Amino acid sequence: MEVEFQFSLKKNLTCNLFGFDETVAAAYTQHSWWQLYADSAPFRETNYMPEVFVVFPTSAEVNERFGLKATRWGYLHQSNGQEGYRSRSWNRLYLQGIFQWDNLFMTARLWYRLPETDKSDAYYLGYTVDPATGAKILYPDPNENGDDNPDILDYIGYGDIAFTYLWHRHQFGGLFRYNFGKGGTQRGAVKLDWSYPFFGSHTTFWYLQFFNGYGESLIDYNKNYTKASFGFSFSRGIAQ
Repeated sequence: MEVEFQFSLKKNLTCNLFGFDETVAAAYTQHSWWQLYADSAPFRETNYMPEVFVVFPTSAEVNERFGLKATRWGYLHQSNGQEGYRSRSWNRLYLQGIFQWDNLFMTARLWYRLPETDKSDAYYLGYTVDPATGAKILYPDPNENGDDNPDILDYIGYGDIAFTYLWHRHQFGGLFRYNFGKGGTQRGAVKLDWSYPFFGSHTTFWYLQFFNGYGESLIDYNKNYTKASFGFSFSRGIAQ
């Protein structure tokens, strides 16, 4: 039982800089999981996601034939601001297609993880062995530099597909990830959501969400969760 909230900001920086009618933008998302009902009500996890991207609109012919409205090219950083063995972070470049067919919208995104240097085997095992006594030494160097989560693609995969469908004042959404067996095991995630205006409001909406799979948060990217949530949102977007 916890409270989950997210906010995002986006700022267009320039338009048509390269002569392709493109838009260069920067964005920031913060996603928190708050143990409000526990003693002292700690924040269990917060993920920070700054990014920069360029959106290129397609031609009228491509739009009419395939429904592809635009492509989005970006760089995304994600980390949880922790230290030692609770630290998680990664950087990726991505390419996203934005499609529309009447009231159905789809985004398809592929990403490439920017490589990092691995830490020692002892760090990932969580212990080392004293050569003199043979005893295990737990957490030998929690502040060792290097990759915090070298197997994250085994759980997150290489991309995602998101759908949004508008029906009257209802908005239905879905996000799907699959790792195609990377790491030797089939893993993925499904997120479904629904929103509806709060008593006719244009700025507040009922919000219902279901999640199953891996990668809901960075701290638990390698754990499988099933969650149902109910609350409010203060805006509605089409593209994930």
